[in-house]
Amino acid sequence: MMKNIFAVAVMLIFAGCVSYSYTGKYDTPVKEEKDMRIFTDPAKITRKYTVLGKATVSGNCQDVSRDRLVARLKSEAHDAGASAILITDQQVMTESEDSGSSPFFTAFDADDTSSNWSQLQRDVDENFANTRRMKNANSPGASRRIIHAEFIRYTE
Repeated sequence: MMKNIFAVAVMLIFAGCVSYSYTGKYDTPVKEEKDMRIFTDPAKITRKYTVLGKATVSGNCQDVSRDRLVARLKSEAHDAGASAILITDQQVMTESEDSGSSPFFTAFDADDTSSNWSQLQRDVDENFANTRRMKNANSPGASRRIIHAEFIRYTE
């Protein structure tokens, strides 16, 4: 009995770590590809497409990695019938900041494999959010990683 209660508590904790919202259409799921493509620059998408909808995924910086947020986007995009994902914005901000206020970090280039961008992402993931919270110890709310994306479906 105690093991079951502990298992449910752990599942609730991990389920609550990632927030997700989607506004848009749903279509028949595309045959699952080996790996759904993630784009951050619409110019790099070589096929014609339509936008099914817009998604937002977020989580506490200390508990949720960027990779985990992207994995959630991939899963939800597949369920919505998307062929690929276009990340339109990435932010790290305190939970108390309104989503309309200016973030203190915005980065694109998840599909750029250069070591400079990889290092930038590691620096932000490992250091920046904690530095921001320590400087503003009196401000309420933990730092949150937020990714805004469009689910796209190829038309050809």
